[in-house]
Amino acid sequence: MSESATLVFLCFVAFMAGLLNSIGGGGAILKIPAMLLFGVTPQQAVAVTKFGGMFGHATALFAFARHGYVPYKPALIALPCSLVGAGIGSQCLMFIPPDLAGKIVAVVLPLVAFFLLFPWKNRKPAENIPSGRRFWIILPLTCFIVGIYDGAFGAAGATFLILGLHLFVRLDLVHANALSKVTSTVSCLSSTCVFLLNGQVLFFYAIPMAVTEMLGNVVGSRLAMLKGSRIVRVFMLVSVTLMFCSLIAKYFF
Repeated sequence: MSESATLVFLCFVAFMAGLLNSIGGGGAILKIPAMLLFGVTPQQAVAVTKFGGMFGHATALFAFARHGYVPYKPALIALPCSLVGAGIGSQCLMFIPPDLAGKIVAVVLPLVAFFLLFPWKNRKPAENIPSGRRFWIILPLTCFIVGIYDGAFGAAGATFLILGLHLFVRLDLVHANALSKVTSTVSCLSSTCVFLLNGQVLFFYAIPMAVTEMLGNVVGSRLAMLKGSRIVRVFMLVSVTLMFCSLIAKYFF
């Protein structure tokens, strides 16, 4: 395949990833394997993903904020925690063998699928704005831990965070999704800075893919707001299934 054809294909994948990211997360698992097929190293693939995700998540964040879905008080607490966590995770990636990183994610994903299918389906949110221990301890800790994972592996970080915010902080799914756009945007920004300092961002792919991912985020965020929590739940389940199958095939067969 020619370089131009490769770029067109990767831009299409980026659009689909943006669509998935804006609704339930997991778009990185579409982009990273696609780039690996064309000889991009895992570090470069994650770097390109984070560069595009920075703009894509920001676009979805703007759409959610314009319609009043972003809980700003929790966002102020979550933002620095995700920023620091993602920077730590991305720096750690430079020292972790790619095969080991992929196997870790593949083991974690069935646990996520279990949460999607069973414990949290019927859980009722306590309130849209957390308070007390959930605000000062659980919220920042959740964002920091997920930020480390997201900065290192770049796959399903938003999905894990939406789950954490819903299960432990007890935000409803739509507000958890909107808050995840705040943390995902700063997480991608922090990771991109780390990868830029290490010379891992391939701008030939990164810039066009960022544009098409932004378009996908616009479409996806509108779907989420129109259909509410139900479509968020469905797309989260689909994204985890795709990630699990892809990673098992890549790292264990």
